[in-house]
Amino acid sequence: MSLYPTKYSTDSRVNERMIEFYRERACGGVAMIVLDCPCLDYPKAYKGPDELRFDTPEFAEGIRELLNAIHAEGAKAFMQLNYPKERVFKHEVPGAEQKGKIWVAPLAEIMTSDEAREIIDLMAEGAKRAREVGYDGIEIQASYGDFISQLLSPLSNKRTDEYGGSINNRARFLIDLIKIDQPFVFNVRAVYERILELGTNTVILGGGDTGCETADLISSETRNITIVELLDEPLQRMKEIPKQELLKRLKERGISIITNSKAIRIQKGKVIVEDKEGIQKELRADSVILSIGNIPADSLFDSVKGSLEEVYLVGDADNPGNLGAALRSSTEVALKI
Repeated sequence: MSLYPTKYSTDSRVNERMIEFYRERACGGVAMIVLDCPCLDYPKAYKGPDELRFDTPEFAEGIRELLNAIHAEGAKAFMQLNYPKERVFKHEVPGAEQKGKIWVAPLAEIMTSDEAREIIDLMAEGAKRAREVGYDGIEIQASYGDFISQLLSPLSNKRTDEYGGSINNRARFLIDLIKIDQPFVFNVRAVYERILELGTNTVILGGGDTGCETADLISSETRNITIVELLDEPLQRMKEIPKQELLKRLKERGISIITNSKAIRIQKGKVIVEDKEGIQKELRADSVILSIGNIPADSLFDSVKGSLEEVYLVGDADNPGNLGAALRSSTEVALKI
């Protein structure tokens, strides 16, 4: 079901009338319902009481109730991701048209490049919030003459900066939004479980066996990889011969290794690391792989240890490591029994 703004809200909250409206559509066999975008930038871009909000827990809880009602009938719910196409002023400004007691200006015309990037971040944060609240996905509104549509069209976009002119420039906002909305922090297991679209600048947190071997696996001529290790040297558990071979290969492939350092903050596009002296450094990162803090998967051991006479914990279930370590631990136990 395509977007159908009900305007049923009178206080920016979901109410029973709205829930029942969408429940009936879901019950009628609709597979997916697209819902209007809540305010992403309150109060700066707030349209009024008929626009939903989810910037505080009390407002978000009502949307969760709406989504639960839709899901209970077997339908999916997407949030249309959008930003107001106009900016309202209480006084006259260049480019604005007077409408009654206010002045209104097309955002695509008057925003600065910095404001464009701020709006991209706001929309990306809105998409993240949608996922947290319980939406099944988002639909980016880039048509019907709305904000992104105005940027895409050469008829309405007369900008002369990086967001205007060529089709690549006019599409820059939309493309950057799509890129920034993609998750960029991954657990190392995800690298091996599925194909990931890793960025040009990849930071791997953890310089143990798995972190360094992962760097070796994903390295390419077009990818800059940096490994950050807390200890004074990487691969401390690996045997000396394979360790030196791997370190040589990493060096040949241009992979940087920073030791005696830890990540103190991960932000979009960068990782802030700090060494033992407290000196901080900023690393460019459009992908971050976490290869730290592995936890033993010992649930099977816990479930059977009380029902069998002898049960032994070996390998990764005892202490996550590499294949050699797993074989050694199992061999040691086998020799004892």
